[in-house]
Amino acid sequence: MGTDDFKDSELVSRGVLEKSLQEMTSNEREQWHKALPGKIREHLFSIGQPLVYENEHGDFIAEYSDGRIEELDTKKWQEFIS
Repeated sequence: MGTDDFKDSELVSRGVLEKSLQEMTSNEREQWHKALPGKIREHLFSIGQPLVYENEHGDFIAEYSDGRIEELDTKKWQEFIS
């Protein structure tokens, strides 16, 4: 199934690029790369998941769509994994 089989709105919602990365100019790739964090955040929030990342201090942070920000207790996970 090629991209011609989808409507434009379906391409966006399914995450298919309008142009392949190889066909993009360096300016287009730079704009696409800058837009990624916002798109990832939007997607996670739309499916009810928090955005989880490691901050500059090495702490794991969870951001929720309602604005809550929590520092995760990684000691619990380290004990669970070991």
